Order: sequence, then C-alpha cells, then structure tokens
Amino acid sequence: MNMEAFDPTKQELLVAKNERGQVTATAEEVALAEQWLNDHPVQVETKKGCEQGVVEFENMVAEFEATYSLDELFAIIDLTSDPDRKHPLRDPAKEALKPIFAKLKEIKDGTDITDDKYEELKTQWKKLSNAVGMINKGIVDHTR
Repeated sequence: MNMEAFDPTKQELLVAKNERGQVTATAEEVALAEQWLNDHPVQVETKKGCEQGVVEFENMVAEFEATYSLDELFAIIDLTSDPDRKHPLRDPAKEALKPIFAKLKEIKDGTDITDDKYEELKTQWKKLSNAVGMINKGIVDHTR
C-alpha cells in the first residue's frame, strides 16, 4: 500500500456530515438497512388485557373457598403430635394454592393490570394463604 497516496484528511472531506457531525447514510445503506429490518422483524412485547386473567383468578379463588373451609383451615393450629406434620385438610389445600399463586403472578407479569386491582387480587390470595398458614416447629402460623 502506498502510504503517500493515503491521506485521511482528504477522505474526511468526501464524507458529508450534518450539523452534529454525524455521517448521513447513502441511499444504498438505507436500502440495505430496510432490507435487514424486513428480514429480521422486531418483536415488541405487548401486555394483554387483564380482564380474562382476573376472571380466571377469581373463579379459582371461589373454587378453593367452595372446596376448603377457611374456618376449618384457620382452626388448624397444632401439628406437633404428627411427626410428619401432615393434615388431611391442610395439605391438599396447600397444594391447591400453587396454581392460584401462579395465576396471580401471570396476571402481574403478563398483563396491563393496574396497581390497585393487583393489590385487590393479592389481598384475596393472602386470605387463602393465611388460612393454610405456615408451619413453624409444629405450630401453624396463620399471620404471615
């Protein structure tokens, strides 16, 4: 390569720049970019409406309450006499909470739900969760 023939200042003069010092694209570059965008479409994640999810969640809550008596769940306090900490009502209710919680998370993460509406649903969930409670040293805690 002949170094005397290469003059970067001359090449700089050949490139048109706008007032911000940015190089404007040529028609060929614009066409190439448009073709690339057509070949690689941008997928914008849009959140769907929350109405259907809210109805499904509320139906799940109603079904849970129809299946498991919250009063009976709240009455379960001492499991220390059972070494496995198993209860015939509490354990199935605990399992039944999992899909309800998953639906609540799906609504929060995947829909356009308002904060107020989400808090309303979360309160319903918390009521069920407290009814099932958490076991701590054989005692069921219904406050967390």
